[in-house]
This record gives sequence, C-alpha cells and structure tokens, in this order.
Amino acid sequence: MDYKTGSAFLIKKEDTMKYEWMSKLRPLNTVFQAELLAIGEAYLWATKSNQHVKIRSAESRASIQSLQLTQRALLRKEQKKFY
Repeated sequence: MDYKTGSAFLIKKEDTMKYEWMSKLRPLNTVFQAELLAIGEAYLWATKSNQHVKIRSAESRASIQSLQLTQRALLRKEQKKFY
C-alpha cells in the first residue's frame, strides 16, 4: 500500500493463499485501528465461511487483548447497573 495507512489479512492453508482482504485507510488512522479493522474483517470472513482462524501477529494479539479488557470493563459497568 506504498506509504499509506492500510489494513489487510490473508488466509493460508498449507502454504497456499486462499483469501486476501485489503483496505486503504485515512493517513491519520493508527496502527491499532488498522489492526482492529483487520481482526474484525477476518472474524466476519471466518463466520461467513464457517472457518477457524488463527492470528499469527504479535500486534494483532495485543489488539485482541485490548478488546478483551475493554469488553470485560464494559460488562462490569453494565452489571453494576443491575446490582
């Protein structure tokens, strides 16, 4: 994507590329935002195609952990409304 902010993921099986997705983002988007977009798109692809996806990037794992922490915090906040 030549010096532009972008997001992408690919699906490989036995060293053969099966699917590739790419999107150009605005220059002010962060790497974190690009990672989250790619994770979201990979999730959508996996659910639509009924496939299991493994993430192979340390940066993606950090983004997922951040999402999990945010999700837990939001759940706790919602639970406090009922108790």
